[in-house]
Amino acid sequence: MKDYDVILIGAGINGLTTAAYLQKAGLSVGVFEARGQCGAHCDTIELGIPGFLHNTHAAWLVPAMGPPMLDLELESYGLDLRGTDVIFAKPFKDGKNSVQALDMEVSLASVARHSDADAATVMAFQQFGAENMEEAVAIAQLALFAPPTMEVAERTAKLNGEMCKAMGLPIDGDDVARMTGFELLEIAFESEHVRTLPGALGEFTGQWPLNHRVGPTVLGLCGMTPMAVHTAKGGSHALTHALVKCFVSHGGEIWNTCPVTKILTEDGKAVGIQLSDDAALAGEQVFAKTIISNL
Repeated sequence: MKDYDVILIGAGINGLTTAAYLQKAGLSVGVFEARGQCGAHCDTIELGIPGFLHNTHAAWLVPAMGPPMLDLELESYGLDLRGTDVIFAKPFKDGKNSVQALDMEVSLASVARHSDADAATVMAFQQFGAENMEEAVAIAQLALFAPPTMEVAERTAKLNGEMCKAMGLPIDGDDVARMTGFELLEIAFESEHVRTLPGALGEFTGQWPLNHRVGPTVLGLCGMTPMAVHTAKGGSHALTHALVKCFVSHGGEIWNTCPVTKILTEDGKAVGIQLSDDAALAGEQVFAKTIISNL
């Protein structure tokens, strides 16, 4: 079995993206995946009626929010993103609905149908966001791409407190940090039809409003801001296909049905992997200068 510059364990979409970047940069990369195909959690399959496809996990795709779409030329590898005028919506048994749209005016009109006060709250959020976008982006970059520090926590609390004041909410940034999402929504809006929209969106995107300390992320959903979210023609697994094609076209190698049972180390440094006895390459040891886990 050949050695690589980089071994990547797990062929999910994040691992494939990493592998494609490294392979395109000129390194030799081997990806080892336990399943028979790549893209765990980004599957599109027939669950029942032939020809009717289901996205079993990832339903929203966000490559348009980051550089991989252009850097990896994913459109040239078949990724065809599709979107609609409405991003997210909630229908209710009383015949009403709430919508979050690409057009902010449509979202505001939807909120206003339920509550003029809530529409004013959303407008205040948008106004504050426009005036403080530079600080919000700076904090987001530090939170996502740097080690956590008290400075970031304090800047976040300060910004959230100022936002709450602008929205007319009787809470500050420290209150927001301690709250559940539901507690925050109870204070932010008077209409249940309006509260439900960011609450459900938080549930849908992994910012579960039932949990404590998700107040800051749920607060960010209260503005009902347009987002670059899509699905793909053919289903979410089309993203997996595009990443695989990109990676392989630059010389990368993918080994499916190859569960990794152990990361091999020497002097405290990861140097290789041990494949399971029931892997397609049963019991093989593979070595690389760098090991990355996508598990």
